[in-house]
Amino acid sequence: MPKEQRQKLLDDGRGRIRLMAALGLMEEGDRNLQKQFDAFVRDADKDSRTEGSSITAKIQLKAKELNFRDSTTVSAQVSTSGPAEYEVRYTLDGSKPTAKSAKFNNFQQISKEATMQAGVFINGQLASDITSLHLHKITDSEWKDRLFVRGVRIKGSDAKVSPINDGLQRGVAAYADDGKDTITQVPDAIAGATLVPTRKGDYKRKEADYLLLTTNLSATVYIAYDSRSKVPDWMRKDYKKTDHFVTTSKGQKLQVYSRDFKAGRIALGGNSGPKTMYQLYLSKTGAKKTSITATKAALSKANTKHGEEIFFGRGTCFACHQVKGRGIVVGPDLQGIRQRRDMHYVIQSTLEPDAYIVEGYQQTSLEMKDGRKLFGMIQEETALQIKLVLPTGQQVFVNPKDIKKRDDAKHSGMPASFAYTLSPQDVADVSAWIMKLPPAKTTK
Repeated sequence: MPKEQRQKLLDDGRGRIRLMAALGLMEEGDRNLQKQFDAFVRDADKDSRTEGSSITAKIQLKAKELNFRDSTTVSAQVSTSGPAEYEVRYTLDGSKPTAKSAKFNNFQQISKEATMQAGVFINGQLASDITSLHLHKITDSEWKDRLFVRGVRIKGSDAKVSPINDGLQRGVAAYADDGKDTITQVPDAIAGATLVPTRKGDYKRKEADYLLLTTNLSATVYIAYDSRSKVPDWMRKDYKKTDHFVTTSKGQKLQVYSRDFKAGRIALGGNSGPKTMYQLYLSKTGAKKTSITATKAALSKANTKHGEEIFFGRGTCFACHQVKGRGIVVGPDLQGIRQRRDMHYVIQSTLEPDAYIVEGYQQTSLEMKDGRKLFGMIQEETALQIKLVLPTGQQVFVNPKDIKKRDDAKHSGMPASFAYTLSPQDVADVSAWIMKLPPAKTTK
């Protein structure tokens, strides 16, 4: 077959055809296809998973609390492209589920730290993408040190509001009821705060106790309000206007107001009329920017156990780095890093991520045709699907055909908010723990 025809077959809708075309071109010396080759293999594997059946499925996992003290409940929402008997199989150790893995019932009660992976199986064959959910059990020391927002309730509504710890990052949904409106710009000083998703449809609510929540520690509450609108009386009276602005993909520019609260119950008023609903963020009171100098001074008191707790907890490092089988493989390998880099490198990379950008781990920006703007690191890419990991650890799946513009930015995939969300001692602790990690075991 002429080379030109093989080139055309690279766009064929069938993964196995694309694979054969790629192999033929590679035999002819076209080595530029090496990067695409893995994608073709994955596509062919996906074809074989549902061979003999046109039924495909989608699955979404939802937890009552991603961060829990005693236990949490996980539910699975499944949709299929046609009538079929299906089973949901799952694992709790981060491994890929198979048809022999534990069967998911309507609800799963989880009482320990876990990385749940689940998939839909039809006739013993995987018919969906694998979805992942990290469930974090809060330790006693973490409860005393990390801000947790709980018991969020909107007056007169049964809708569940789930706070997103460290969720104020570019690319996340700006509102609970509008996934197409994403946050596009957020100041470093407030990035990484807990995001409490409000509902865009509640813009007319005026109650004095529209939204209720509780915190375990003293907190600074930030309200991002439409800069073109008059703020309601309860905000004008008790909240201070800051110099910060947050923007969204639908062109909103929201000015940020703040107020400090003691630990306990917090009541927030309604929006009072403007067509743009306010956004709500919270952070631990008293947070200041952490410097490299202050971190190095804290190294003499470094607690590596606490550092490990931060890595897999509020540091959200596990969202991009896998260590000892825990976490997601997106960012560079950290195990044995002491053999390649020194302590200064680890500290500066945490506080100033753009100082060292490892080739292939830049942040990617995707502008979608539906108006969304997404920012993160690509975990997997095929001709049919891109898996993007946001700075929060959330995995987003997009079809390449739905992308309007793509930009592999000259920025690190790691968020720049750690200088504001972690103290000098926190950074010292996690850096000391990372520098003690042994090299990963290799298999022969």
